[in-house]
Amino acid sequence: MKRTYFLFFILMAILTVNLKAQTPTIDLVFLTDLSSLDLSAFALERNLSNQQKIFQVLIQPEGVNAYLEGKVDWQESLTSGSREVVNFRTKIFRTRSFFSDELGSANDLLLEDRTIDNNLLEDIIRRGKLTGIIRITLRLFSENGQFMDDSFKEIVLLNPAPTISINLPQTGSQFDVGNVPLQWTPVSGVLRYLLKANTYAEGVESPTAALNSGTPIIDDFDAGVATSINLATVTKTREWYGGQKVVVIVKAVISESGRETVLNSEPVTFELVQSGGTGLPNTVEPDANMVRLAEIVKDNVASDFLTKLKDGTINMSNVQITDENNVPLTPATFLIVLSFLEANNSLIVSKTFISR
Repeated sequence: MKRTYFLFFILMAILTVNLKAQTPTIDLVFLTDLSSLDLSAFALERNLSNQQKIFQVLIQPEGVNAYLEGKVDWQESLTSGSREVVNFRTKIFRTRSFFSDELGSANDLLLEDRTIDNNLLEDIIRRGKLTGIIRITLRLFSENGQFMDDSFKEIVLLNPAPTISINLPQTGSQFDVGNVPLQWTPVSGVLRYLLKANTYAEGVESPTAALNSGTPIIDDFDAGVATSINLATVTKTREWYGGQKVVVIVKAVISESGRETVLNSEPVTFELVQSGGTGLPNTVEPDANMVRLAEIVKDNVASDFLTKLKDGTINMSNVQITDENNVPLTPATFLIVLSFLEANNSLIVSKTFISR
């Protein structure tokens, strides 16, 4: 009797394992950076053949009769509601792995039903670069309609609002009339930078008011896509001279939803000193790369150290920058790292500065 029960238990265990092994599972794997995705690939009524491969669907085991339901939802921001872009259901097919561009085009992956919000889809496409939150859900059913497995992926593509700020000059600094370095933070996707400067009377008018009064000394000079320039070499409406106080801003012209938008930096004021004249409290010219570094670590270091980075007390010859293994970085490598940090500063979760 014990042997009978034992054999029965073994048979049931084998049957259970076999049944579980035969139940298909599904997994969704993205193949591309969605930030460069052509959203027209989601318009299933246009078929997905010859379209960008967005994802791969992995189904195991193969050869089981089943059908697939799927949907794509889009959310404009973290605070907005989710909206369905498309949903679909395939005809019954023999399970296998496939790519997104096979849906609706491969003979064994034809669509039984589909619903598309064309107005929403066209609106998203008109925006240009894909932003927001994309959710793709796939659900696998047996040919009898029994749920078997699902897979869900969410991608957040919320671009932070771009900003621009001036690294050099520092407010209150003094520069020779023949050498006024201007440097600002880069803006992703910028079309061009415009420079505007004017003289102002401290205590009589605000820097912003001075910029908009009379004829500016520098009136929206087109600096292209460079992020630094010597203001002394820029075309001016009139000469400037030592003793004048100057206010300057940098404007970034970007494209948003097919139209040009202008981002303004905060105004920065400085004083001009005649060549060979006196009055400069510090004749050390700031190291532009140290100023760039200061902008990146400004919330993570002591204020006195930050000041030394910006006023020229500390320059590249005074510091040694190493990697996590204490291997010194070459100046060229440091500049590459610096440019990467500037371009991706909004994506960095945390920064720790360790002085040695």
